[in-house]
Amino acid sequence: NCNSKDEYDVLRLSDRTAKVFTYSIDALAGSSEDPLVVQTVADDSEGFRYYLIMTDFDRSKVAIGQEVEFTFRKMYVGGNYINYYWKCRPVKRGNE
Repeated sequence: NCNSKDEYDVLRLSDRTAKVFTYSIDALAGSSEDPLVVQTVADDSEGFRYYLIMTDFDRSKVAIGQEVEFTFRKMYVGGNYINYYWKCRPVKRGNE
């Protein structure tokens, strides 16, 4: 309510990729739509580290060092409100 403005730099995540630093696959936290939740920590080439949920993944291919890109996705729906936020997904190359 104080109407103060933080000093920050705008960063376009959609232009970046990162590599998986570590991850966990949680089979209990998911929903019927997404039964598995891949909680991911990824580093980009600029030295930034991100905590993200992975989407559009093949469980057998999730690995440390895997290249991921950022995607703006629905996180959850509650109280007639849809919450969107950044997630990551594996970078697809060629005919993958």
